Amino acid sequence: TIAYTGGGVLARCASTGSTLRADSSEYYQDQGILYLIGNVVYTETPRVRLEAQRMTYFQREERLLAEMNVFARLESGTTMVGQSVENVTSTAIPACGSTL
Repeated sequence: TIAYTGGGVLARCASTGSTLRADSSEYYQDQGILYLIGNVVYTETPRVRLEAQRMTYFQREERLLAEMNVFARLESGTTMVGQSVENVTSTAIPACGSTL
């Protein structure tokens, strides 16, 4: 199943309360991949807020890739700016499994 959404997207993880917001998305259920496009914001309050123009959430791997004009603010107040950020550990982005 492939689902396309426009006009604003909100994906919330029921188990952690983290959210992903974007202008539009493409979700490929069979592959477990969620593409978020345009003004994307990942929030895990109060731990981190991550903004980018594009993010890809690899559901099975519990991995998030943020690309294009990435800005992150950590709970400590530390900020990071760059063109891409990839999370490859399941502890940094809590597992959401199939609850997106």
